[in-house]
Amino acid sequence: MSVQAAPAAMPESAAKPAAIAALARAARAKPDPIADAALRAAIQKLLDQVAQRSLPQAQIESMVQTAIHKVPNLKPRLAKIYMDQGEAGLEGLFHHAQVYLPTQKLEQWVTA
Repeated sequence: MSVQAAPAAMPESAAKPAAIAALARAARAKPDPIADAALRAAIQKLLDQVAQRSLPQAQIESMVQTAIHKVPNLKPRLAKIYMDQGEAGLEGLFHHAQVYLPTQKLEQWVTA
């Protein structure tokens, strides 16, 4: 009886480069309503791409957390939005019809 290894999980960096590049551009923009709209659009694009892949919840959360920490200026922008608007600000940015991200985890990721 042979034991087969479980298939390797998709690497966290497997999110499409275009979505990550859009996040980076939006994170560099100065905070204003138009830049916030660009940031929301970039986050939605990333979530759309994650939704198309039918990933387990833990992997979805890991990919988003990785993007928050690795995309330059994204974490400080999200932290500022959280400080200014509270949970509602994060919920508005990350609301998606097919991808659920717990608000508590988003808060932890942007404030840690």
